Amino acid sequence: MENRQTWVTALFELAWRLPLALVHRLALALHQAYLKLRFARVNAGTAPRLPLLIVGGLRLTGSGKTSMTARLAQAQVDQGRRVAILTYYRPDGLGFRRNRREVPFPFREIQADSPWQEGSDEAVLLKRLVPEARVYATRHRAAAWRSLSLLPNPPDTVLSDDGLLDPRLAGAERLILMRPGERPGWKQLFPAGPYRATLAWVRAGDKIWRGPGEAPGCDFNRVLRWPSGIADSDRRRPIIALCGHGDPEGFFAFLRDKGCLLAATLTVANHGEFNRETLRRLAAKHEPAAFACAPRDAVKLLPPETLGDLRAGFISALRLENGWVGPLWVCGHDLTFPGAIDGARA
Repeated sequence: MENRQTWVTALFELAWRLPLALVHRLALALHQAYLKLRFARVNAGTAPRLPLLIVGGLRLTGSGKTSMTARLAQAQVDQGRRVAILTYYRPDGLGFRRNRREVPFPFREIQADSPWQEGSDEAVLLKRLVPEARVYATRHRAAAWRSLSLLPNPPDTVLSDDGLLDPRLAGAERLILMRPGERPGWKQLFPAGPYRATLAWVRAGDKIWRGPGEAPGCDFNRVLRWPSGIADSDRRRPIIALCGHGDPEGFFAFLRDKGCLLAATLTVANHGEFNRETLRRLAAKHEPAAFACAPRDAVKLLPPETLGDLRAGFISALRLENGWVGPLWVCGHDLTFPGAIDGARA
């Protein structure tokens, strides 16, 4: 009887999710056509002179775009090149919505101490991971790309954290991050599945790297690092895990693999903000030994001056309302290339 109910439930979900996936596909195609038509005259004959590499994925979240962008930017910096990184800012960021007529295509440079609300958690994270690179938050990558090429001292190369589906970035190289065996079709499009685009968006000349993972066939691996200085006895005490990025289950599994006892978990939307009152109530209810988060969430939870090494991980103090202060374990975050690929592709 239970198997029959599961089967009926699966059919019911299929019946309403598949049509919505088709609607998503049509809406995506119409949006692409609109962008091409709307900006055809702007792009005609005015392609920026700067090389641009788009780092993107077909998945909605969790493909490793930001980690890969930081890794490639650092490799360029190590070679003595001037690097700029473009990120998409939150719809309510930068404060330009009221002034769209005066500043139709705004972009703002992000500093290491910039509040994350001025751009995004990704933008501040990238600046923290690659301090020598110039990071810009923009709602129009093509206009920002063109503006950078007109600077008196332009960067040598530009990287874009996502932008794979933006047809206005014609002429850019594209690096697509995919997991081994992925071949998404329209039936796997959001909301029926975890993908925002199908293999039809992969074009000739695109580079495809497989990962993250260590299995054969993976080109890169995204690594979480345990912060040093945590005693084994502290791991066995209850902690509260926080996640506001694209792979919460992966982060929670990492903590469990380290022997942590998760008293509670709190997930917010990707790029979402944590409610401090909710955190205070969780702390009062569970009395945890600590909170734990990944680097992107540390950018949102801690003042800029208290952020430590986001690659290696660190221990900080989380301050909440009513004077509650407790440890915050920030796990490190890096990306590596297995075997002979390490260094060759970066």
